[in-house]
Amino acid sequence: MGYVHDATRVDAKKYPKYVPGETCAACQFYLAAPTEPWGPCSIFPRKLVAARGWCDAFATRPAKR
Repeated sequence: MGYVHDATRVDAKKYPKYVPGETCAACQFYLAAPTEPWGPCSIFPRKLVAARGWCDAFATRPAKR
């Protein structure tokens, strides 16, 4: 699973599905509030990920109604 602590450092050639601006804080798997700098992720159990990070399982968090 490709993960980086800073999404601005994603190797776009290695991870072509990366879209600039995507971060863990905007991902549906990030279980903390988007404003928290670190939080749990359902993709990486028992680990914390950086809100400004990115992994290749990124899925846009649904908008709240």
